[in-house]
Amino acid sequence: MEKYKVNRPGENDNFIYTTAYHNLHRQLSKLKEEKGNIIHIIGAPGTGKSANIYRALEELGLSVYETRLPLKKGNISSKNVLKTFFKTLKDDLLVKSKEEMYKELSEYDVILIADKFHDYHLFNPKNTGFSQWTRNSWYITIKFYLYCIGEYITHRDNFKNMNILLQTSWRVKKGNRELDLLTEMGVLSEIGKYLFGKIFDYIEIKYSPEEVVSIVLQHLPQANEKDIYDLIQIYGPKPRRICKALEESKILAVN
Repeated sequence: MEKYKVNRPGENDNFIYTTAYHNLHRQLSKLKEEKGNIIHIIGAPGTGKSANIYRALEELGLSVYETRLPLKKGNISSKNVLKTFFKTLKDDLLVKSKEEMYKELSEYDVILIADKFHDYHLFNPKNTGFSQWTRNSWYITIKFYLYCIGEYITHRDNFKNMNILLQTSWRVKKGNRELDLLTEMGVLSEIGKYLFGKIFDYIEIKYSPEEVVSIVLQHLPQANEKDIYDLIQIYGPKPRRICKALEESKILAVN
């Protein structure tokens, strides 16, 4: 597993409470009593979307079904990605029909689509993760999302009985860098979030510089605050990336 990245509940020992977390906690608290919500958690890679999600779900005591997507390696069509997803759901829930599947899912407070869906290769290297598939097959992933929209329209009555929480990151290449479309592309991101918000409910995980310093020092108490602020100017408010940069640069050894 990648260092400093939270992939499952119970890995949040160094968690720092932030404004973004309190907003997330407040929004998710309604899911115990309500159904029919589809909430996207957005944020640049390295901000700790998973850490915030798992902490909030644990503290709120919500019953959670976390989806997984163990794709086989090789070329996979959009239709087969969706088929694999449904087969995995049925196998996990011990049901045979789609109606039974949706009935079982409705018993949970939250259906979580996060690390085990996007990055299953981190849990089992024999598989391809959805994030790897989208990176390698970006031009056909649009069909996958169209299939998902079709599924929602066909089974919208079932979706009214569920709450779905998605960790969402849309990466685009800019030179040698990968940037998140909704949070790291300046004015384009602001327009994207405005349009995105017209269709979906979303919560953005982002931090003030002071919060980033607190998070980094929780992981690396020997770090120098000035070095952290300098790295924020380079990498942005991304605690995980800054922790890695501090270790890679050997700044910690000097301090």
